Amino acid sequence: MNQKSDVKVTVVSIAKPCGSGMQVGDTFYCERKDGLGLRLRQMDGWCPELVLAAQTALSAMAFGGTLPWEDEQGRALSACPDPECRVVIAVERVKES
Repeated sequence: MNQKSDVKVTVVSIAKPCGSGMQVGDTFYCERKDGLGLRLRQMDGWCPELVLAAQTALSAMAFGGTLPWEDEQGRALSACPDPECRVVIAVERVKES
């Protein structure tokens, strides 16, 4: 895939209550800024460890790459490093730039 995309990150499941207060449905966006860089938006309250866990998938998708674990809709799952909470997020392309 050569086209660059904006990316949406959404919490899809949580095994146990998250100490950072993450909830299923929480969402933030990564937008392409003037075609050169990335801009994160609507991130108030997001756990930094969870964001770091998504960074590889987020950057790859935003800059036109693919991941071997993507589904047919261009969505990949990632998880926080806390084995107790197991917050799972979906990282997906939402708009071609």
